[in-house]
Amino acid sequence: MSHIVKWNRTKILSDELGCSIYDIASIELNICDTQPSCLGGGNNEFIYSGRLDNLASSYCALRALVDSCKSPEDLSSEHAIRMVALFDNEEVGSDSYQGAGAPTMFQAMRRITGCLAHHYVGEGAFERAIRQSFLGMPYVEPYNFQ
Repeated sequence: MSHIVKWNRTKILSDELGCSIYDIASIELNICDTQPSCLGGGNNEFIYSGRLDNLASSYCALRALVDSCKSPEDLSSEHAIRMVALFDNEEVGSDSYQGAGAPTMFQAMRRITGCLAHHYVGEGAFERAIRQSFLGMPYVEPYNFQ
């Protein structure tokens, strides 16, 4: 990004906030589609809306996690750590602090395995967890993708 474009964005923001451009350390712009959802199809049987694929898969993953632990017997002999990882910004490469490219999930996994397996000698608990992990990842290409 050119210095002039970055300066103009900072100037617009500083004017809006009523501060100096030098008071702004950095900017992260998050935008979203403002188009309202609507029904469509021959009988209005389809819902057209942004973010439905992410919301639906997030809901299904969380529902499956909750349902997998309904009774104490479900976890009584469990040796694995059940988790769901939900990220943001896959459309732009996942490089934001809340995206999949951030170290957050691996840091959390290291802390969890470190607390649970501090007595084990040999291969690290984190490395075993990664090696024995299962990753399920839905990917659907948008129907209007060109």
